[in-house]
Amino acid sequence: MFTPLLPSSHELFERYADQVWRQVHRFGVSPNERDDAFQEVFVIAHMQRARFDGRAEPGAWLRGITFNVALRFRERAQRGRELPTEDVDRVGPTPNPEQALERKQDVLRVRELLAQLPDALREVFVLYEVEELSCEEIATLTGVEVGTVYSRLFRARERFEDVVRRGDVAARWMARVRETP
Repeated sequence: MFTPLLPSSHELFERYADQVWRQVHRFGVSPNERDDAFQEVFVIAHMQRARFDGRAEPGAWLRGITFNVALRFRERAQRGRELPTEDVDRVGPTPNPEQALERKQDVLRVRELLAQLPDALREVFVLYEVEELSCEEIATLTGVEVGTVYSRLFRARERFEDVVRRGDVAARWMARVRETP
């Protein structure tokens, strides 16, 4: 059986920094605490290098650390969560001003909607719809039964789709997420 090797801490940061930043953001860490959470992920990864057993790819292992760090930061924040205003998810050609404004409004609205979901529903929704993990992977990552993941995903989609029925903002955003490599 092949055991994936864990890259050096420097290589781990170089390869996965963008992924970790997006996940810290998507997992609901407040803007005031994102830098700290981001840094904590890599500090923990460095300190736990010896515990890496190779059962998962390094990116999946790091995603688990990121998920747990984000969970701790959200639990500490409990209330007063700020909504992000910047678009950290996409890099690409600059759209014309009207497209840029529409995109920014879409992103803000989707983030507002996601912030309204209970943490457990938002986590599953983001992991499945944005990070494109399977329900089995989500169950392993979150420590809940696969049936619970399916149930939470169903409820999260229901709530999210209520808003989609009132406009196509979320649908346009999800289409963009799926288009981006």
